[in-house]
Amino acid sequence: GFGNTYMGQATAYVSSGGIPNTLLQPAVTRSWEAGFDAKFLQNRIGVDFTVYNRLTSNDILTSQISATSGFGSVSLNTGKMRNTGVELLLTGTPVRYGKTSWDMSFNLGYNKNRVLELVDGQDLIVMQQSRPGLYSDGGVPAYINAEVGQPLGIITGYTYKRDDKGNIIYNDQGFPVRGDIAKLGNSVPPLTMGFNNEFRYGSLFASILVDAKFGGKISSGTNNLAYVAGLHKKTLEGRETGITGQGVTESGGINKVTVSAQDYYTWVANNITEEFVYDASFVKLRQVVLGVNLPHNWTNRVKINDASLSFVARNLFTFYSKVPLVDPESTFLNGNVQGLEMLALPATRSYGINLNVKF
Repeated sequence: GFGNTYMGQATAYVSSGGIPNTLLQPAVTRSWEAGFDAKFLQNRIGVDFTVYNRLTSNDILTSQISATSGFGSVSLNTGKMRNTGVELLLTGTPVRYGKTSWDMSFNLGYNKNRVLELVDGQDLIVMQQSRPGLYSDGGVPAYINAEVGQPLGIITGYTYKRDDKGNIIYNDQGFPVRGDIAKLGNSVPPLTMGFNNEFRYGSLFASILVDAKFGGKISSGTNNLAYVAGLHKKTLEGRETGITGQGVTESGGINKVTVSAQDYYTWVANNITEEFVYDASFVKLRQVVLGVNLPHNWTNRVKINDASLSFVARNLFTFYSKVPLVDPESTFLNGNVQGLEMLALPATRSYGINLNVKF
């Protein structure tokens, strides 16, 4: 962009927070896939199965850099990344009689991702960092990394320090000791599923779609800040009596030191990333459609071949989720970086009317 003038000449500046990279190359993908599509019993049962292997070179990722440079990030071409997986689609018609039918379909996809090479021989790039530090007390960060030999989007952060038996270690003040930065899970769910049912009776029709994702993780800044502010359900424990952490001391004895609830939960929020990384698996009622095909004697009058009117509702209900307070699909980022949530708005149901006309 161009700003104010100096000695009659316009001054130019970079208008984005990222360093422009004039050396970026287009990404290149080489892939193969194989599979089969089979139908049985007059197309009442179907199986569509595919396996694939994709090798991507020069994929473009955004890496965080030191803010002292005047920028927050830079776009880079990575080395190589491989995706292998399977896709399965099962279809069936349990009911087909006269004007009545019931069609169902189930799809499943599993993707295994690996980073093979990174730019300039690097083994790790920090693609993004969470931003929990909205309070004066701060908040412990989480990181999303691209690392050679690992899936893209590994969440890392500070853990509880534990002994050989897995017990949390507490210091002489009664607070859990912060351990090393470690891998806490993959932000990209490798397993996706969907189950759709379509019903028809004469001119009436309806469909119900349920979808699910499994295996991904999410780092929740909302839950972190709720600990600091004392608004999380877990912070109710010990408000009257204090908290005596269940674990051992640094010398190996049983921890017996009691800490006020406010000090304890603030300490955890500011030091332990692991506490706020959750299993982001979910099962949702994604969509319901109720509709009717308009009679042809109506549509023919206005020279329309077919017309239908339907009521559509989306994001109706979450059957299964382990993430407290927020939607497991929440994120403040897009593109290749997922798995970081910060003060997300609640998931929104939507309702609408759909008119479909064919001429």
